[in-house]
Amino acid sequence: MPSLPRIIHIGRIYPQQNWAMQDHVHEQDSELIFIMAGCLEARMSGKVYRAHRGDVLVYPRGVLHSEMSVGRQPLETRFIVYVPEPDTPEPPRHGHDQHGRIEMLLHWMTEFSLGQDGPGAEMPSLLFQAVLHELEQVQRSPGDQLQARLQRFLQNHLTEPMTLDDLAQAMGMTKFHFVRKFRECSGVPPMAYLRRMRVNAAETLLLNTDMPLKAIAPQVGFGDEYHLSRVFRKENGISPSLFRRQRALAAERVRLEDA
Repeated sequence: MPSLPRIIHIGRIYPQQNWAMQDHVHEQDSELIFIMAGCLEARMSGKVYRAHRGDVLVYPRGVLHSEMSVGRQPLETRFIVYVPEPDTPEPPRHGHDQHGRIEMLLHWMTEFSLGQDGPGAEMPSLLFQAVLHELEQVQRSPGDQLQARLQRFLQNHLTEPMTLDDLAQAMGMTKFHFVRKFRECSGVPPMAYLRRMRVNAAETLLLNTDMPLKAIAPQVGFGDEYHLSRVFRKENGISPSLFRRQRALAAERVRLEDA
């Protein structure tokens, strides 16, 4: 029988607002996070990942990362700390539980006690192996390929005016077929996905630069700061300026606690 991943800990973060962890590394193990509610922003290897309800994040061992809850809804997650199987490929760092199987498997895992002997002792590891397999399969599905293609296209054209016809043409599909297929794989309409990407890009600039809103707006595809503010507030429930202040205060609080 092939070796199984060894589960170190199964846990849960109950609803928390302004939750954050500064840069840290898992030296001996990896961690998988499943988002049950809220939104988690993670930074790994210079890349920012935004994970929402049903999303999965994987922090491989040895990889520096930080994480912070964002948005109005409190963050709630399940997490698995594990030692990967030897000589196995690293799983995708960000994926979505498209069919609901990962959440079901994680719920099932919590019914077993770690470290028990006898029948069922390997069940948590077997279930977790199924979780990793499902994550790999979802990443390889045609729907995820379409979402990845659209994301790459938008990253390269985020500053440009964009219509639904433009997106469908870029994907080489009719508008009707594109909307149906994209909604099946992502759960949201393409234009809503574009708005979210633009707001995410604005958030990154708000957090990492001192640029005023009027300078940020054209860099993320909005005509002016008023349009950006309107969409930002609709997506996040707060204004861009309040978002910037709240995140700065949260980061400072974490820094003082760790000092």
